[in-house]
Amino acid sequence: MPNIAPQVVEEVHSILGGFVQEGDTVIDATCGLGRDTLYLAQCVGERGQVYAFDIQETACRQTQSALQVAQMEKQVHIICENHVNIKKYVQTPIRAAVFNLGYLPNGNRHIVTKAENTILAIQCCMDLLLPEGIIILAVYTGHEGGKEEAAQIEQFLHQMPATSWQAIKKQIINRKNAPELYLLQKK
Repeated sequence: MPNIAPQVVEEVHSILGGFVQEGDTVIDATCGLGRDTLYLAQCVGERGQVYAFDIQETACRQTQSALQVAQMEKQVHIICENHVNIKKYVQTPIRAAVFNLGYLPNGNRHIVTKAENTILAIQCCMDLLLPEGIIILAVYTGHEGGKEEAAQIEQFLHQMPATSWQAIKKQIINRKNAPELYLLQKK
């Protein structure tokens, strides 16, 4: 029997798989352990481009290692810098962008994403997004400041004009600190 609440990574990959095609340009705004980056690299193939950002050297190294093992590093640009600088590196229209917000799993829990930076990065991705493209945000709220970040992002997404954007929120409601999943699609 299918699980109505798959793991967040599985859910994100399932959604991305419906949008991203071979040859596309995409962004992983928080590459972390490299799982989303690797999946996106597989989706875009050798003709596509993945721009993967993270502020932590550890995350960039882990992502690079995962890509090397899978022999997928050719189409990926790992940028060890804050995702607010996306437009400094990406000028090509993108089909999708993905964010995993919070802290690096098994990493320093004091280095966390911040709503003000994330919203700026979302705006950069919105400017680059192709029509019918998607931005996915997995917002983990179990750390200090996590619930506040989620609330600010949700408030920002509520302001999107319905004539040009569709914003959706998905969340398990009977689990404490369940991640919140936001989908933003350009019409």
